[in-house]
Amino acid sequence: MRLHFKADKHNKLLPFSVDHWSRVYLPHDKIMVTADSVVESPSVYEHCERVCQRVGLMWSLPTIEELQLIVDFTKFQPAADERYFRFQRGFFWSSTPTPWSEGHRFGIEFFTGEVRYREVSETGLALSVLRSPIAISSKARP
Repeated sequence: MRLHFKADKHNKLLPFSVDHWSRVYLPHDKIMVTADSVVESPSVYEHCERVCQRVGLMWSLPTIEELQLIVDFTKFQPAADERYFRFQRGFFWSSTPTPWSEGHRFGIEFFTGEVRYREVSETGLALSVLRSPIAISSKARP
């Protein structure tokens, strides 16, 4: 099992016991991820991409490899650690295009852990990721 830390919207690490957090830090992979979807309802790819960038400076849609870091194959429905992530049921976009078409993107169905792809005109949910976050406060490190 990988080590995760809860964090607030200012990237400050929080004790595990807190009930309110908005981000999750994966120190082994040096990424910070939003704890749940940044869009309230399934949206087309382009809209999700814009909303992810609004989370903060240097935030964006994760790659398919980054989404796969969240999948926990010891769990099912959802296939992720609910102590850290609060997933709605549905397809989550990645920024990774399929090799056969720029008009399709890979994503993950976190309910089952399956990797899938969709046409960018279809709808999905989105997490946002900050790569190599350097502005993390460890004052409240669990």
